[in-house]
Amino acid sequence: MNSSPRAAHDEGRGPRSKNRRMIFLDTWFWIFAAIAVPGFWLCPKPLKLYWLLVASGIFHFHFAGPAGMTPIIILALLTYGTGIAIAGGELRRAFLAMCTLLIGALAFYKYSEFGLASVNGAVAALGIGSLPEVTNG
Repeated sequence: MNSSPRAAHDEGRGPRSKNRRMIFLDTWFWIFAAIAVPGFWLCPKPLKLYWLLVASGIFHFHFAGPAGMTPIIILALLTYGTGIAIAGGELRRAFLAMCTLLIGALAFYKYSEFGLASVNGAVAALGIGSLPEVTNG
């Protein structure tokens, strides 16, 4: 086992890794894919949508946990409702509102930890103190 900082980071135990790995390196992902993809191919056409819905729910539940499922379900239902509204003729406003909401949710969940860490670094560099550390996982 190499004890260099780079090796520690590559193995998911360095200071910036927080023991996270890409999902594609997780054995669970490959087992899931080995079941979900052929299952979709073998599904009769009327059931494909339901297969994808169930497989997506299992996938997200595994990686997001019960608390992470709430925003996923809410955003999915809002997206579905927006699609219905667009089909009914309320095109531009519904589309722009939903895009704004989805991009905002993505930005929040993807970059909030980075933004808070940057602010904390700037505050610490100014000698003001530091904010509590926030982690998403």
